[in-house]
Amino acid sequence: MVIGLEMFSAKEWIGGAIYLRNLVYTLAALPPTEQPQLRLLYDELAEPDLVDDLRNFAFVDRHIADRRATTNFRLAHRVWGAARRRASWLFPGAGLGELHIVYPGFGPTVPGTVHMHWIPDFQHLVLPEFFSIEECKRRTSAFAQIAAKRTMLVLSSRAALGDFQRFFPDAVVTPRVWSFCSVFSERERGGRDPLATYQLPEKFAYVANQFWRHKDHTTVLVALARLRQRGLEIPLVCTGLERDVRSPDYFDELMSLAVELGVSDQVRTLGMVPRADQIEIFRHAALVVQPSLFEGWSTVVEDAKAVAAPMLLSDLPVHREQTAGMQRAWTFQPRDPDALASRLAEIWPVLPRRPNPAEEGAVATAHQKRVLDAGRRFIVTVGEAIDLFGR
Repeated sequence: MVIGLEMFSAKEWIGGAIYLRNLVYTLAALPPTEQPQLRLLYDELAEPDLVDDLRNFAFVDRHIADRRATTNFRLAHRVWGAARRRASWLFPGAGLGELHIVYPGFGPTVPGTVHMHWIPDFQHLVLPEFFSIEECKRRTSAFAQIAAKRTMLVLSSRAALGDFQRFFPDAVVTPRVWSFCSVFSERERGGRDPLATYQLPEKFAYVANQFWRHKDHTTVLVALARLRQRGLEIPLVCTGLERDVRSPDYFDELMSLAVELGVSDQVRTLGMVPRADQIEIFRHAALVVQPSLFEGWSTVVEDAKAVAAPMLLSDLPVHREQTAGMQRAWTFQPRDPDALASRLAEIWPVLPRRPNPAEEGAVATAHQKRVLDAGRRFIVTVGEAIDLFGR
């Protein structure tokens, strides 16, 4: 089985790059006899560090790349609104005819292969107020084209599958659910002590989202203010991109709101930190708060699960799906600062400081099993796509 994996530029789409990175690391966890062969398909704007990292695995083609095709990223542009540009896929190693499947199907067509598509979520249809009319039309058109194809579509959650079936009831494409796991390399686990490096308090809550409106930091700030009035001050640490391309002033508005609410001294924003440092922040956080109004499959939740971090999440179907069976995962009504404040007042005083290596070790075996199961499910999905739609 030879899979052509289309690489994204992390600068253009951080979530897509992380998704592909987790996919490759998940496949790397499989026994060598179960691993497929991967060829990375990428253009000159792909993140070089990510490409170099993934090409270190034995099952990933490490030959010098050749230019084989030139095309527009028509589908990627319509889906994600990326700037129109000419781009060249670079195909390492052997000829294109040796590819059995291309995933996730946003790039140029490779003749003679099955294009298995991925749609991360349907946020623009559920929360259209966060998108322009033009962008909503562009994304819906692109998704409709995928829905009309005789091929396979991968969705990241059962919640996303429900949205897809609701919005595209007459779809021809065959949907399957495959949910990724966070997988940390040894290098990524070697981050610096965040208390010393970033001068963080010994006990803090952590929000790891980009500063985008639908991530809803506002509700967290208001909840902190309500708790402060009641005599409970909770330090909050935030990491993530401090610019929302759809709302460039949002971060400044949030910081002004923190001052207005009288909680600015409780809030530390660190921007984009190295991945290894971020994992250490997850490990040290007494509580991970995920207030987002919409997720396809939350990387934040997966990261927290991997290090046994307690979580307080907005009550979304996908969050309930991701944390099913977990003991220390609580929910609150989205957009409701009073509900969040009540939950925090209930659980914060009894949460211990972290990290807790013994606790992390206890979940490590179960997490490794989840990773192996995810890798095998992906291979089964790819094999099914080839059997159903290959020539």
